[in-house]
Amino acid sequence: MKTSIQELQEWMTENHFKVTFAFLDQLEYCKQKEKEQIIDAYRIASINNASNEDMKNIKAEYWQINAELWYDKHYNQNK
Repeated sequence: MKTSIQELQEWMTENHFKVTFAFLDQLEYCKQKEKEQIIDAYRIASINNASNEDMKNIKAEYWQINAELWYDKHYNQNK
């Protein structure tokens, strides 16, 4: 699976789209922001769907690591 920004970058590469370094910097910034947003959404959904209060009170680091692992599994398959 790819994010929208990853799809755009792949399309640009396949079509030999000419871009500036400033555009590439902005693309990388957007990819990072998109990653943060996906991880945050997954983390919040996981906390909200936890089966009981004990699970909801687990340290924030656990939920963050779990969300990052989920992102890497789904969106960093080519790495």
